[in-house]
Amino acid sequence: MWSEVMLQTIHVATPVSQDEYGQVTWSTPVAMACRYEPGRRLLRTARGTQEAVEATIYTHGAVSIDDLVWPPGADTSKATQGRIVLAVEQHYDLMGGHAEFKTVMI
Repeated sequence: MWSEVMLQTIHVATPVSQDEYGQVTWSTPVAMACRYEPGRRLLRTARGTQEAVEATIYTHGAVSIDDLVWPPGADTSKATQGRIVLAVEQHYDLMGGHAEFKTVMI
């Protein structure tokens, strides 16, 4: 069912390393099907801070907190157009087994 509404594409890169100045080196971005819903709201992160979320993304792909996500249409050659993942929620089917999808907040 969810695959039918995931008609957009995001690109996701994971952090590979960080230098002594805090600059992160990212992996090559991977394309993932998604449903992208822009909309601002406040979110309490796992670290206990309050952050402004600019979009909610629904996907089957492997996305984790601190990954870099480029929204649909963004230029993946520019890291400044990507957004850091603030939260990820895993959703399961009614039997508590197979993961149906993830909700990702950026």
